[in-house]
Amino acid sequence: MNKSFSLYTASIRKYIQNYLISQIADLREINQWGNDVITRLEKFASTGKLIRGCLVLFSHAAYRGRRKNEAMKVAGAIELIHAGLLIHDDIMDRDPLRRGSPSIYQQYQNLAETGYFKNPSHYGISQGINAGDLCFFLAFALLGNLKSFSRELTRVVIAQMQDISTSSTLTYPSYQEIINLYRYKTARYTFSLPLSLGALLAGQKEPELKQLENLGETMGLIFQMKDDELGIFGNAKQTGKPVGSDIRENKKTLYYYYLMQKTDKVEKHKLLSIFGKAELTLKDLDAVRGAIKRLKIDRLIDGEIKRLAKQAKLQISKLTVGAQAKEELLSLLAFAQTRNK
Repeated sequence: MNKSFSLYTASIRKYIQNYLISQIADLREINQWGNDVITRLEKFASTGKLIRGCLVLFSHAAYRGRRKNEAMKVAGAIELIHAGLLIHDDIMDRDPLRRGSPSIYQQYQNLAETGYFKNPSHYGISQGINAGDLCFFLAFALLGNLKSFSRELTRVVIAQMQDISTSSTLTYPSYQEIINLYRYKTARYTFSLPLSLGALLAGQKEPELKQLENLGETMGLIFQMKDDELGIFGNAKQTGKPVGSDIRENKKTLYYYYLMQKTDKVEKHKLLSIFGKAELTLKDLDAVRGAIKRLKIDRLIDGEIKRLAKQAKLQISKLTVGAQAKEELLSLLAFAQTRNK
């Protein structure tokens, strides 16, 4: 991403760290876990790309907003909520790794395994849930009364319920159902919400906010499609997450959709025995990768990404922001298309 986003990232990281550290004095009076969980969250929540928070600050600056302190609070809050969602998501997906380190529930499971705790696995999950909840409560303490925040996060939860449901069954969701899942679980929350919040704080009205929401959906769909690609073909050292976890968890991505559409009965049966397999092997992963390449599904999805990118460029051109802000959005679009982590 460009230089201005790097500056935003640094300032948001510092803000989150300072905010969380400021909570220690109050929470450690309760018991030892106040200090423990804040220390873990300070590291976890302030790492990563911090794209959502950056977009809040970018949008606010692009529309020449003057409420910098409020914008920073919202940027910090959206990243704390994202951290909480990731913590819970790792529990649901049974992912032991996040951002190159043990996920929060795994950290607590590891702690339990070194001490006198009964059932370390259950302990880790329980404390992970508590840590995620704490992120939400601390975030809402920053937010005040921004109703759009609660509305979009409600949609994220409902989309997550769909994701869990379709991953747990043998159903084949339609193309549109998958796109809707992408739209409400990732796209609007990751791009539409922060872009529109920053502009709202800068005094923009409904027509421009709607334009930003539409742009956010388009860029978010690209982001999620690329995320699916990295989940299958990525490098765990770069992504910081286990490769193949979407296959292990039987996620109904566009790759899954096209595989089910294009394979014959014999190969489909083989693939269905791999998706949802708890102990996924490299051989299993290579079988899925091979089918995707042979059937040119990767090229098909790359074509969809290019189509969406063309649409996003048109949407950017219609915004009322200055030329520099448009260039920065185009740079972000390029990053969404080509990222490797």
